[in-house]
Amino acid sequence: MFTSTAALVSDAAAMEDVNGIAAITGSPSLRLSATSTGPSGVFIGVGPADAVAGYLSGVAIDRVTDFSVDPFRIDVTGEPGAATASPPGEQDFWVVSDTSESIAGLAWPVQDGEYRLVVMNADGSPGLTSVVQVQLELPNAFPISLAVLVGSGIVATAGIALVVVAVSASRRAADR
Repeated sequence: MFTSTAALVSDAAAMEDVNGIAAITGSPSLRLSATSTGPSGVFIGVGPADAVAGYLSGVAIDRVTDFSVDPFRIDVTGEPGAATASPPGEQDFWVVSDTSESIAGLAWPVQDGEYRLVVMNADGSPGLTSVVQVQLELPNAFPISLAVLVGSGIVATAGIALVVVAVSASRRAADR
């Protein structure tokens, strides 16, 4: 991904009732990595929406408004600005962050609230060139999927058995 702006910012929705989801799926975790393909290193962080907005106020950014995985497509809206961003790693509001000369990575246990994912050059300069990977982990997804599959098989078997019984009863009634 290349952007001539200082930051790529997710426009994530508010996270609500994460504990309720965690009771079923296990505690969800977002794994993020960004590979620097530019000279200044890369920063990746998750921060409260208000703090991120304040930090990037007046700075030219690209905001992610939509994405698709098949085929891969990312839609961004550019927000102009003339201010220069200070190095993001020097900010103290990040919930979780990492800076690297090559590959920055982090794991964030998803929490209730409004957060933004930010990818920037480590020095805050414009002209971000990076490859970003995002992965949502749901620890109990496989057991839940397996239970749904088995449950569906049981329901399908019961449905077939009921159809067979109904057809047999109908034939016996017709033979009398």
